[in-house]
Amino acid sequence: MFTSATARVHTLVGAVVVCLFLLATPTPTTAKLASRLTPDDLPAHLRSQYDVLSPTAATNALAKLATLPQLNDNHVRIDNKGDLYVVDDPPPQRKASRRSVTRDVLRMRRMFSGTPPTGYTPTGVPIHHSLPGASNVIYLDVDGMTITGNTVWNERYFQPLFTARPFDTDGDESSFSDSEKIAISRMWNRVAEDYAPFNVDVTTEPPSPFTHTT
Repeated sequence: MFTSATARVHTLVGAVVVCLFLLATPTPTTAKLASRLTPDDLPAHLRSQYDVLSPTAATNALAKLATLPQLNDNHVRIDNKGDLYVVDDPPPQRKASRRSVTRDVLRMRRMFSGTPPTGYTPTGVPIHHSLPGASNVIYLDVDGMTITGNTVWNERYFQPLFTARPFDTDGDESSFSDSEKIAISRMWNRVAEDYAPFNVDVTTEPPSPFTHTT
């Protein structure tokens, strides 16, 4: 009887030691996780971008990719420094009909009742602000711009000047039609609603000046 009890005590002590060992085992760091990820694990669209990186950028890319829940997202890209960014596909364009414009107009009247644009930019963009004066600003740039400098777009496409085209649904990029203005206001409304709980001004008006919180 004494021997059986002793065996049970030894078993219990052993179990406690195992539990303490597991609790004391450190959680794998990002570096360790990255060391388990190899270039052969990357899907084709990421591997082709990885293969042209410098050794330093390649190490950085593996560390960043190791933190993703999955690697088969075709929207993920790697820049030349090994950092990650996301590219969204543009929505399919459809020709606006008189009926669809009328339906959008009625829907906009309900959605923006009492909150019309405060004006229009020189390019015809309806001006909206969700929280004027906020230190953090999200600018919805829909009239296009020429991007210069050391950005992902310039480096990735090897263009010192990268032209981002304006929002357009009717084939005329020189101006915004009534239906396009309605669509811009609807886009602003959806984004503004998402950021309503935060100290952020979602706007379609170009900030002046741009800061590190814009």
